[in-house]
Amino acid sequence: MINGVAMADIQSGSLYQNGYIERFKRTYCPVVLNLYFFNQLEQARKVIEEWLTVYGTEKLMRHSAM
Repeated sequence: MINGVAMADIQSGSLYQNGYIERFKRTYCPVVLNLYFFNQLEQARKVIEEWLTVYGTEKLMRHSAM
């Protein structure tokens, strides 16, 4: 246990064991990785940070509208 969080082995790609990350990967890969070609690591970091900010903000806005 690290900082009160227990580690658990889960099956890769298992929606039932880790639905949040599987949904994130299903959204992230087609949108970011398939649309951009990165020449430098810093370029990738910038695009990914911007996308994560927008993704998180839009997700919060959708849920607060319910």
